[in-house]
Amino acid sequence: MTTDTLATGLAFTQTEHTVTGILYIVLGILGIIGNGTLAVMLARLKTTQASKYQLHIQFAIANILVVAGFPFTGSSSIAGRWLFGSVGCQAYSFEGMLAGIASIGFVIAVCIERYVATCCKETYRTKYPNSSNTIVLLIWGNALFWGLMPLLGWCRYGLEPTGVSCTINYQIVDQQYKSFILALFCCCFAILWPIALICLMKAYSALARTPASERDREKEAFTEEQITAMSFTSLMLSVIGWTPFAFICLYSLLYDSTQISHLGATLPPLLAKGSTVLHPLLYLVAGSRLQGSFSSRRKSQ
Repeated sequence: MTTDTLATGLAFTQTEHTVTGILYIVLGILGIIGNGTLAVMLARLKTTQASKYQLHIQFAIANILVVAGFPFTGSSSIAGRWLFGSVGCQAYSFEGMLAGIASIGFVIAVCIERYVATCCKETYRTKYPNSSNTIVLLIWGNALFWGLMPLLGWCRYGLEPTGVSCTINYQIVDQQYKSFILALFCCCFAILWPIALICLMKAYSALARTPASERDREKEAFTEEQITAMSFTSLMLSVIGWTPFAFICLYSLLYDSTQISHLGATLPPLLAKGSTVLHPLLYLVAGSRLQGSFSSRRKSQ
């Protein structure tokens, strides 16, 4: 691995590095608290509801992992250099890739689940409870595959242009990098995001044709409309959060990535981590039933 390849673009001052480090720390703490609280609250719902929200729980766990590396990037940013050596760079990059692909995978799975729940209700009621664990394993397995590939020689991990964090090394553009990025983009972004959006559109259409009395019949933590609306907003947040990172990797295929400024290299990971902080707020905004169900569960114990 090459960890000393830095951009020659506009560099950060030490003050700017410090501010970036503080942002990493703040986003990390908020993301862990918010998504951790959400995962616990959903997991403690009664059993029939917990299986229904299994993908949402795993999505929150993946988002925790997205920001969990903040002690490394936060301290390195404040110091103005990567503090944890080559092995630490590899480990941090692997964890970030694993968490990022898992987070994207779960938000897409949630959107597809909305289609099945609203358009294929009988299939959803009879098969989803038994298949949810398999879906979870497949998503984590897919994330593990993409995370391991750079460690096994397909592409590589390395320092970002700022020199204080690590990710896919988009400053060395060879055939391995090109094939990896194109495969990753097609398999995890370009194909699946449109599918997720189409599934949500069909779910909205199905809900619009369902009588209100039938939709509100089951007083669970969230109504079907709320879950679908949260899934759509989560998808949009993921698109906004992860597209800049995808863009910078694709940009490197066509242009000289060593000229990317420190600001240009810093904003994509910050936006990706920031998007995970906002996801729990969606559930809190719509979560009066969640809070009531959680409180009832605690009183009954």
